[in-house]
Amino acid sequence: MKYSAINAKIAGMSAKLLSQDDYIELCSCLTMHNAVAMLKSHGAYSWIRNDGTSIETQLFPLLEYDFAKLCSFIHDTNIRKYFECLLRKREVFVIKKELRLAYSEGVNANSFIETLENGGLYKFIKDTFKPAMEMSQIEILLDLHYYTSLWRAKNRYLSGANKAVATHVSGTEIDMYNLSRIYGLKRHYNPSKELMYKYILPINYKVSSEIIGQLIETDNETHMTELIRGMTYGAYFTEGGGDFYRAAFDSCKRAKIKKPNSIAQVLHYLLKKEMEIRNIVSILESLNYSIEPNEIMNKLHYTDRREVHA
Repeated sequence: MKYSAINAKIAGMSAKLLSQDDYIELCSCLTMHNAVAMLKSHGAYSWIRNDGTSIETQLFPLLEYDFAKLCSFIHDTNIRKYFECLLRKREVFVIKKELRLAYSEGVNANSFIETLENGGLYKFIKDTFKPAMEMSQIEILLDLHYYTSLWRAKNRYLSGANKAVATHVSGTEIDMYNLSRIYGLKRHYNPSKELMYKYILPINYKVSSEIIGQLIETDNETHMTELIRGMTYGAYFTEGGGDFYRAAFDSCKRAKIKKPNSIAQVLHYLLKKEMEIRNIVSILESLNYSIEPNEIMNKLHYTDRREVHA
């Protein structure tokens, strides 16, 4: 990789990301139509069509588009293959969102799966789906497939500083995923311990399998909370749950500082772009339900620890 060149390119692309003032303006729009018009006035989104095509459908390929702009600086085929695996997260997110909609509308799961036939995850879902499965079980299978594939990919395609960065960033995401699952399930649903073991990823980075076992086996919610808040990730947990995105962002930021001549810069940018896309979708959905600007702002993911109010 041409690190100095790609870092300069990323700096230019980062300058086009939405600012806090842009978010405040978007959240203050009275209607989704006004918000889309405001987005179109922003250079990075001037291409958005207002012809009835779902805004989400138009936004979600942006990660691939932005990565394509960076590919001219990435000549290593193995690094490209790693990023191809990383970018499947977008497909997983879209499928889970469409799956929830299908279930809420009573659409037959088999019929929904057939609509995915041209997607990269079709064979996996087709092979693993069973008619008795609940939506949450399918979502877990998708997450399991994505993260185990990504973990294998970084071991197969990366080495040196790039492998160390990928291990740190994806390892942080996996740890936070498992901790957030356990924290949320125990606080709100209290499922059986056997079921909880099925809801976590069988990969450990800084949180050992022994600690995972302690968290699941304890019947004392206060003890569980104390264990989590005493960990490295404790600062990312509040009464409302774990802040997955802030933890992931901080891991990218640390990696970028420690290993500037690595894929850390690309990972950092792609995560910021992913957060921006999810924020825009969240804003548009909230405006559709006439939610107050302050409430919308507090639902968004930010790249720092400030809580922003409109």
